[in-house]
Amino acid sequence: MHPESGFLSAIIDHPEEDVHRLVWADWLEDQGRPEQATFVRAQVALARLDEADRSSDALFDTADDLLAQHEVAWLGDLAPLVLEPRWHRGCLEHVALTADRLLRDGDELFASAPIRSLRLLLNEGDVSALRECRHLRRIERLDVSVGPIPGVSGRWGPFHRDRVWQQLFDAPVWQRLTELHLNGQGIEGPLIRTLADTGLLARLRRLDLTGNHAFGPSGCRALLLAGAPCLEELNLLGTNLVTGNLETLLGAKTLPALRRLDVNLGVLARPVSRISDLLTLLADRQLTSWSFYETPLKTNTLQSLLESPQLANLTQLTLNNCRLAEAEIKALADCPQLVGLRYLNLGCNRLTDRSIIALAESPYLSGLTRLHLEGNAIGGPGIRALLNSPTLAGLRELDLSGNFLGTPACQALADSVQPRRLHSLTLRLGNIEAEGVRALMASPALSRLRSLDLSENRLGDSGVLALKSPPLGRLQRVLLDNNDINLQGAQALLDGKLPRLRQVSLRQANLTQEIREQLAARFQVTL
Repeated sequence: MHPESGFLSAIIDHPEEDVHRLVWADWLEDQGRPEQATFVRAQVALARLDEADRSSDALFDTADDLLAQHEVAWLGDLAPLVLEPRWHRGCLEHVALTADRLLRDGDELFASAPIRSLRLLLNEGDVSALRECRHLRRIERLDVSVGPIPGVSGRWGPFHRDRVWQQLFDAPVWQRLTELHLNGQGIEGPLIRTLADTGLLARLRRLDLTGNHAFGPSGCRALLLAGAPCLEELNLLGTNLVTGNLETLLGAKTLPALRRLDVNLGVLARPVSRISDLLTLLADRQLTSWSFYETPLKTNTLQSLLESPQLANLTQLTLNNCRLAEAEIKALADCPQLVGLRYLNLGCNRLTDRSIIALAESPYLSGLTRLHLEGNAIGGPGIRALLNSPTLAGLRELDLSGNFLGTPACQALADSVQPRRLHSLTLRLGNIEAEGVRALMASPALSRLRSLDLSENRLGDSGVLALKSPPLGRLQRVLLDNNDINLQGAQALLDGKLPRLRQVSLRQANLTQEIREQLAARFQVTL
């Protein structure tokens, strides 16, 4: 056996233990591979830190820079086999695969890396063979959601109902599975009973049923009757639950570990008079994530929510389309119990620059790493306040879609001279033209940016021509849908002005088949 195979075998057998990874890093150093050794050590150290810890920035940049330079070499023969590779603690741990590729090339892939997370594309005819696939015994996180993936034409996975998934999860190959994503499938309830009968439900820590519109009262009853003692996160957004189901879920003793429940609390709690009852249930459950959508929250109602004794448990808070304005945002900004918050969604409200200035001046939001403000009325002054706020200096993800952007707001984003932590910036529907793109691309404040969404603006080919580094040399993903882009713009992407660019989305672009093929050969592209 090659010495490196021994290190990888130890990591595969004991994936949670860092010691084997660090010993492997020492061996890599001794073998004249210092870059990979540094990468492993940086990612191991990074995994031990909270996302709000700003000392993680240097580690993240080191690991990301090394991966950008060496990923193809480190993947080696695996490079043509996998889509969507993701590395964690120094190793390849997540891939996206079609079922036939898993069955054909799984031996090579799973012998070479500690794969623990899989996004799987399967047809109904694949299920019988997958039931016998020994490589699935190592999977801890499985994603079989319906949706697009760069590099695969059409939808990611055909739509299946309970019966197909019952056949798959009734197989004895899921001993390690603790996280299951079934977004957009046709789940009603029979699958839940199968998961319970096989013992899988008792081991799951995360279950995502987003967009399963047929999942309603019967599915909820099946879940509660079976019980899920380890389940910490349950996502039921876009399902067919009713108010009684919500109250039963929040009060259920068969879900003792539940800390995050994603449902449309506002819609289920109508009329608004039920909000006070809902807050009592939320407080008793001690959830770490609250989600309100389409719920008119007046100042006094919001104040009741903010006075909940369990608010200090929150790491995520969504108040989307709740008709919030300046008075409500001021109450939110003055709430000391939000100090543990990492994610805040205030999309589709009535926020103006004055509201954002109040938010930016809050001393209690220093832990925020993700902030969504789409669909409001924010312009340059609000954006300047965000980027000059010492409290919000830790943001890694910012969504400003559908606000009063244009060139002035882009210039405001670019004005800060201090590098920001931002990794993801979304500016959809912002009336942005080429001049705004040039301002963004020249900004040293955005030097850590990896993902930029400029979809549904007014870029044209000249806007794409403005996409070049430096200083945005770390940019890996650009979304340019519905921007009146033609051959010249597409050719600009192929010219290599963004050296790390991997993913491109160009829906509604006017391109020839030849250019489409060139883009597909160069990038993970969505057309």
